[in-house]
Amino acid sequence: MWLWLGSAMTLWAAAESSARFSLVEEMPPVLESDVQKNDPDTPVISPVDYTREGNDFLIKQTAALSGGDAWVKIVNDWIEPITAPDGSAPDVRPDQMMFVQVKGDVKFASPGQPPQAVQEGQIYPGSGMVTTGEKSSLAVFVGGLNSIRIGPKTGISIEYQIFGPFRSQPSGPSTQRRTTLIRVDAGLVSCKVGYETGVTQYVEVRADNGSAIASSGDFMVSVSRERFEAAAARGSVRVTDGNRKDVAVLVVSKTSGLQLARTPPVSGQLAQMTADTRFLTEMVDFVNAVNSHASVLLGRQARGETLSESETGYLEKLPIFFYLRRVRASTGK
Repeated sequence: MWLWLGSAMTLWAAAESSARFSLVEEMPPVLESDVQKNDPDTPVISPVDYTREGNDFLIKQTAALSGGDAWVKIVNDWIEPITAPDGSAPDVRPDQMMFVQVKGDVKFASPGQPPQAVQEGQIYPGSGMVTTGEKSSLAVFVGGLNSIRIGPKTGISIEYQIFGPFRSQPSGPSTQRRTTLIRVDAGLVSCKVGYETGVTQYVEVRADNGSAIASSGDFMVSVSRERFEAAAARGSVRVTDGNRKDVAVLVVSKTSGLQLARTPPVSGQLAQMTADTRFLTEMVDFVNAVNSHASVLLGRQARGETLSESETGYLEKLPIFFYLRRVRASTGK
């Protein structure tokens, strides 16, 4: 059994001097920052100090174990791009939006028209509502550069515009500006904002009770009647409340990890931990449900197969995020 550590291969064989711990399945994933505030005495085990066999964790005896319980730090890839590991992607013009990776009950309704089932490769006409049912999802490939993923039980509409190209000087390079506004009634939306030389971007996910705005990077938004929540996995994301007043600017660095913000705020450490855990669980479930390419590559890697250069590069470009799971010393053999 080997451990794949996100975008870098950190391998170690399970040592004979290890203790077996089992996942406490009824306890959901939590953020390390919340554990530090609410459960500082339980040890946190680094990914380099364990190997995993399903729901069992073989923890090195050299790790800081102090009792029957521990937290293990889990490394998870963020949502993958639409572009496949071999570089292939749906053929969409810069001014188009295409529905791809349609899963389950996904419908589109033009203004004044009844909803119809979405077809793979269908072009979004520029107005209308997209909805997903339970255990359903959809990706929207925007201009061949950005992707929007819509989670279960979500309703959105999209406004996409291209301005330019412009030149500041007759002989200078041209620039283009693309703006994408995603209006959300409720549900889960993830955005991957790509980069292209000469293109500046403005991507906003907006609901009645908040918004998240970015010009590059990866972020996810969860919207309900009670709250607006945003998580940034890469880049910088500005979060505002329903009155367009700034709530936070989420900046992700190599050491900061996943950044979260919500409006209205939650008071109290335990209440914040509960809210963070609910949002984190929603994120983890969605990421793992839609990451078809990454899961296949990681499975092949775990079986000892050698990946191609393009496949390895694909995994290395995926942002990663961390969370903790509770484990308990196993009484079985």
